[in-house]
Amino acid sequence: MALRKTRVGKSSSIVLPRGGQQQLRHKATTFHGGIFWTTQGILLGANFLGYLISCVSSYHYHVDMLGTGAFAAVAAFTFRRSPASSLAVMLWSVKLASFLLFRVVHHGGRDSRLNDTLADPLSASGFWIISWLWGVLVSLPHCLGAATVTMTATRSKSLQDAGLVLFAVGWMMETVADYQKWMFKQQYASAISTPYCNVGLWSWSQHPNWCGNLLLWFGIWMMNAPALISPRAKHIVPRYGSLLLSCLGPLFLFALFHGQATGWILPSALEATKQKYGYGTDLEYTKYVDRTPLLFPLI
Repeated sequence: MALRKTRVGKSSSIVLPRGGQQQLRHKATTFHGGIFWTTQGILLGANFLGYLISCVSSYHYHVDMLGTGAFAAVAAFTFRRSPASSLAVMLWSVKLASFLLFRVVHHGGRDSRLNDTLADPLSASGFWIISWLWGVLVSLPHCLGAATVTMTATRSKSLQDAGLVLFAVGWMMETVADYQKWMFKQQYASAISTPYCNVGLWSWSQHPNWCGNLLLWFGIWMMNAPALISPRAKHIVPRYGSLLLSCLGPLFLFALFHGQATGWILPSALEATKQKYGYGTDLEYTKYVDRTPLLFPLI
């Protein structure tokens, strides 16, 4: 069968059968910077809009709709290029933003933890800058993957399928954990003090919602990892640079969640929680903290 060589991008080529269906012999990778920077512009624009609203409104309906909802806007923009990863990001973003909005509405439109922070324009700017940087780092695997075109006969489908399964497990874990804690708090809504949550997934992990979030984003990283390797590149940095850069997403999340759980980040918040529930004085709570894994069940 006669073959002809066709150019892809500036330096890659694939082999096509004349008059037949495309057969890919070599892997060709092309990065589209315009697409990547557009996703970053969406994140920046959403958070800047959030800052402007915070400057003129004392309500907090917009906080999670824009901070977390920005991921859904990015996913919608990249859907045609990376449908599986985009759908995963969108499912997570819409679900979490909706739950957090519902929680704010339930509390009268304000989150008491943000009253002082968002009341001052300067501190509000710091909050939204952190929200923007969080969005940039967490979404890196998806944004880089969506901006990269990879054509290969072997698409590492097993790794992508494993990533999809891990995403599903993490998504369900985060969703169930949030629901269980919400229902637990509603049982004690009229009580003077709410006891610590130790039911369902919370009996297996002190922070199962964080664990689920970490798992689902690591799954999204796995779904995009094959596209981020350029095997035709001669040197290590060009070959694995995008893949290594994308690792910042799950690594950042792990550092954030582990730091908060151990008190390395915001130690005063952890100490306040322990004092609230009686660590050292309440035997059951002390045993729960000492024996229950921080993030990953059974670890």
